[in-house]
Amino acid sequence: DRVGFLTNDGPHIPETFGLPSSEVLIPEMLKRAGYTSGMVGKWHLGFKPDMVPNAQGFDYFYGHLLGAHNYFPDNARPAHIFRNRERVSPTKYLTTVFGEEAAQFIRENKENPYFLYVPFNAVHAPWQAPEGTIKRFAHIEDKLSRTIAAMLYEMDQSVGAILGAVRNNNAEENTLIVFTNDNGGIRGHLPYTNAGMRGGKMDLYEGGIRTPLLMQWKGKIRAGQRFEKVVSTLDLAPTFLAAANTTTTVELD
Repeated sequence: DRVGFLTNDGPHIPETFGLPSSEVLIPEMLKRAGYTSGMVGKWHLGFKPDMVPNAQGFDYFYGHLLGAHNYFPDNARPAHIFRNRERVSPTKYLTTVFGEEAAQFIRENKENPYFLYVPFNAVHAPWQAPEGTIKRFAHIEDKLSRTIAAMLYEMDQSVGAILGAVRNNNAEENTLIVFTNDNGGIRGHLPYTNAGMRGGKMDLYEGGIRTPLLMQWKGKIRAGQRFEKVVSTLDLAPTFLAAANTTTTVELD
C-alpha cells in the first residue's frame, strides 16, 4: 500500500505494474554481508528491465515474470521462462524444473553464504499434473481435486529435492529454511476448504490470510515446537538479517 502496489493486475498487465526499483529487498540487504542471492519460480512484481529479479538484488533468476504459467513444456503460454534475462525452454514439468534449479543453486553455493527464494507457482491455475501422478490419487472421485492433489504431490517432491540438497551439503545446522504461502485457497467452484475458516484468497478473513508457516534450523530451532503469537511475512526480513548477523539502513515495515 505504501508504494501504490494495490492489486495483482492481469491478465493484460500495464507496463507501469510492478514493485518500484527504489524499494530495497532482502537480497539487497544481505549483499552487504557477502550473501549470494538466487530466486527460482514466480515473480509477478513487474517485468520492465528495472523491475525484474536481476535488477532487484538477485544474482541468479530462473522462472517467469507473470502471475501464472502452464506446467508442461509443449505450451509456454502465457509467459516465457527466463534464466536471468535470457529466454529458455524447459523440457520437464515446471514444478520439477523449479526444484532441480533450486537444488543446483544450493550445490553451487556450498561454500558461500546464500539466500534462496523459491516461490513455486504450484498450486495455482492452470490445473495441470502428469498423468502418472494423477493416477496416484485415483481414490479421489472429483477430477479437479485429483489434479490439485497431484500438483501438490509434485511440489512436495521438489521441496524434498531442496531439503536434500541442503542435507547433502552437510549444512542443515547452518541453514534457516522457511516454508509458507501467500494466501488461502480461492473460494467458489474450487475444492478448497481453508480448514473451515471464513473466506479465502483475496479476503482479509482468516481463510484468506492465515496460512501455514514452518521453519527448520537444526540446532537452533527445537523440533516440534509451536509459536503461538501472530506472525507476518513482514517478520521474515528482520529475522533473516539477524540470522546473517547483519543490519540494514532501510526502515523496515
